[in-house]
Amino acid sequence: MKKPVLALEFEPDEYLCTWHVSDREGAVRHLHGSIEVAPMRPPRGVIYGQIPVASTTRGGETSFRFPQRQQATLVQATLANGGEVLLLDADIAWMMSHGRITGSAALLRRRNSNLPWETHDESELRDEVPSYPTFDRVRLQIESLDALLGFAPIDSTRFPTARADGERTWSAVARSDPPPRWVSGGDALEAFYRGSASISDVYSFAVRHSPLVMATPASPLSLRCLVDDWVEPMRAIASIATGRSESVTYLAVEGIGADAEESSRWQVFGHGISQNPFESNVEAVTNARTALACVADDVDLLNLVHKWQDLAAEHHPLIETYAAMLHANDQHPRSRFLLLVQSLEGMHGHETSTDFEAETAKHVQTRSEVLDAIKGEINQGHYKFIKKNLSRRPYRSLASALKATVQSLPVDRTDDLAAAVLVRRLVEEATEGASTFAAVARLRNLLAHGERGFDPSEVDEVVRVLEEVVRAHALRLLGCPDIVLKRVLEP
Repeated sequence: MKKPVLALEFEPDEYLCTWHVSDREGAVRHLHGSIEVAPMRPPRGVIYGQIPVASTTRGGETSFRFPQRQQATLVQATLANGGEVLLLDADIAWMMSHGRITGSAALLRRRNSNLPWETHDESELRDEVPSYPTFDRVRLQIESLDALLGFAPIDSTRFPTARADGERTWSAVARSDPPPRWVSGGDALEAFYRGSASISDVYSFAVRHSPLVMATPASPLSLRCLVDDWVEPMRAIASIATGRSESVTYLAVEGIGADAEESSRWQVFGHGISQNPFESNVEAVTNARTALACVADDVDLLNLVHKWQDLAAEHHPLIETYAAMLHANDQHPRSRFLLLVQSLEGMHGHETSTDFEAETAKHVQTRSEVLDAIKGEINQGHYKFIKKNLSRRPYRSLASALKATVQSLPVDRTDDLAAAVLVRRLVEEATEGASTFAAVARLRNLLAHGERGFDPSEVDEVVRVLEEVVRAHALRLLGCPDIVLKRVLEP
């Protein structure tokens, strides 16, 4: 079996280690144990030895209560094979004979030499890592990253044909253009392929590649900030572009003031990381059906990430609501429908807020004038009733918001909504005739208030159209050109 192009430095497994734990007096204890790192979940481990538990003395008697808990922003460990571990946001539950430790993430790296007979100064190991470590850069791989990047590592290939001299040659010509690198505001983002060739195998010939992205922020950041500001935005962009939840397959950070050598690279284990890097092939890229191919479409991926950061910081309703459902693949169509409608309604309200404020001011003035005009013309009871029930804000309908958001895109999907079985039925039920968008608005009200239920498959038919509309708006907000939006919207 060939070694993967992007091989994991540490495979998901349980590793024997020595934990370096501070006791309640601040002294460091070096205790034996193990750490388990697994795909898609936070790390956990066990600790044995002279554990630092607290006692209570009353009336000359000493007693212990278990479990005892201890928290630390960072706990270090040394693997039995010489590797190093940084466990972030550690929580330790001390029992009578051992401790159980968990963390938000585990960072593992090998030292320059991991020979089992070599020893390392444990006190030096602790001193070189700050309590809140920051990192210079992050490199990651996301499912369908190659499709999203929009360029291949090989320009051309050659298959042998019969020649008079009998010589037959297989060849692959590498991409001649330099890897894309986007720079803005001190941040940099670089996309490239890690390659491998079986040049020493006289029985087969293959060239394989695995895509990666490396982000270098303007200043070092904590792992949490790197994930929130860089990893999750890129994962969200990939998921919106393909219309399916894309997972992080590989994640590593570099730094703590070190250079970019392999020895300074920490492999990250934690929730949402599958530890399953992939190799690119044309079939997978085609099946991804991405609406966005950055290099081919001349789209700056760093600008998309920056725009996502800005929208998230301002709590933009579409980004905030849709991002929450991006990776929930098992949601019921009812839930997805309600969230999609909420996303579109919130986006429309956000984008028209200035006009609505002006309209509201005019409405308030007119309301006051009307009330003054009728105050002496009707009895006091009727006047109080009108004043109480006459809205202080102008009327805004969900139907008009849906119409505006659907019809403002490069491809109008109104006909597809109108063709949905459930929408047609609700239009027919209306006593005075209803528009397509009024029917969708009524469907939202019926589902949100629990007044009626519908066949999930019929709701899902509406969801599929609305989700493409929301995806297109999300890409529009990020700054993608119309050609990208059309790929999402055109059947």
